[in-house]
Amino acid sequence: MDTAAKDKSIEFKRHCRGKRKGEIFVGNTMRGGIPKHLAGLATIRLGDQALDIDGNELDPDQHLPMFVGSADAVAYDRIMMGRFREICRTGKMPATAVA
Repeated sequence: MDTAAKDKSIEFKRHCRGKRKGEIFVGNTMRGGIPKHLAGLATIRLGDQALDIDGNELDPDQHLPMFVGSADAVAYDRIMMGRFREICRTGKMPATAVA
């Protein structure tokens, strides 16, 4: 691994605490549960400590990291791209509820 790739790998790990082998960090979510539109994914889970873009801890009473197993990566992408297309079509964010 070249130095630049290694630096990026270290940087990513700093912003992605709690990721398990075979999982993908898909972002932070507001505390309250897994968003309803993602609840059907068998491998989705919330972590314990979300970090901001600079690697600083976010208040766990407000935000948690969200991970999805690689087995559900294509399904996750399909769901999120469908929501993106809906935004493009309507100009509005779809409602998000927690499961």
